[in-house]
Amino acid sequence: MPYPTLSSNLQEKVDSVAFSYEPAIRAGKYEGAFEAYKELYELLLTKQPTGGRYHKGYPLHNMGYILAAQGKQNEALHYFTLAYVEDLLSENKDEEDKADQTPAGNTLRQAYQIKEELLRRLKQIVREKKERSLVVSDPELVLKELAQLKDPQTFVAEMAEAQPEVRPKVKRQPGNFEKGWHERVFVGGSYKEIAIINKIRRHIASKGYEPVVASDFETPQDLIHHHSLMLLHGCKYAIFDLSQEAGQLMEIERVRDYGVKTMVVYQAIQDQPPKITEMLKSLLNSLDIPLKSYEDTDEELCGHIHSFLPNLD
Repeated sequence: MPYPTLSSNLQEKVDSVAFSYEPAIRAGKYEGAFEAYKELYELLLTKQPTGGRYHKGYPLHNMGYILAAQGKQNEALHYFTLAYVEDLLSENKDEEDKADQTPAGNTLRQAYQIKEELLRRLKQIVREKKERSLVVSDPELVLKELAQLKDPQTFVAEMAEAQPEVRPKVKRQPGNFEKGWHERVFVGGSYKEIAIINKIRRHIASKGYEPVVASDFETPQDLIHHHSLMLLHGCKYAIFDLSQEAGQLMEIERVRDYGVKTMVVYQAIQDQPPKITEMLKSLLNSLDIPLKSYEDTDEELCGHIHSFLPNLD
């Protein structure tokens, strides 16, 4: 279901918040970020055209991520669910399953292991609204209809089968590794796909290697790229997930200079063309870097990682 393009003023506001706070979030600096995204969400909510809507998943997902990174898992779940509802509302009728592969969908299904019953009921509510040509401007209305007499946040939390892994609040210092160089694997990807990043992390660890994720380390906000390259340089191997673009190309371009053996993976979504550009494919071919797709983040992704990393003695 198409939604109107943001006005130039609103787009400037979105770009300003992204420019100011996305680097801070990647560096683990959350002060002011939640309120900035909340303000952006409320602005988009109130400025929607009469009888129309704007897609508001971006600020909602970031609000969830900020809360989750601070250990507030149930509060974060509420915002991830709202972002997922936004994705459902923005898909064409009868194509709502595509929302399962968005960052919010991946987080709900993989990190929180939300019961399929909840996702089916959300899709049903949204589909019925579309069949009646009703425009839902506020995703909270869908959750309230789902929960009926219950508090929506409590209801959604009850539908979660697991709590996502909580990363340590104390950041590691760059250079503070647990294993030797030949047993370290740099993990690159978008923080918005934290559920996939954590899956890769666990598959690497299950092979006996140390996963190195930039967000685990103390990083000055103005030196994020520098410190990320420094961490990459300190690893013998690297695995990049390109399901979402997040500046990984700058790091991939340096792996040959650093002598880092590298594999690139991305999530293949059924009936949707791959997001990997021809330019990127040419770069990977020139660097002799394998490119692997996966649909299942457990079996397929684990198989790619275990095949890529040699057995440790």
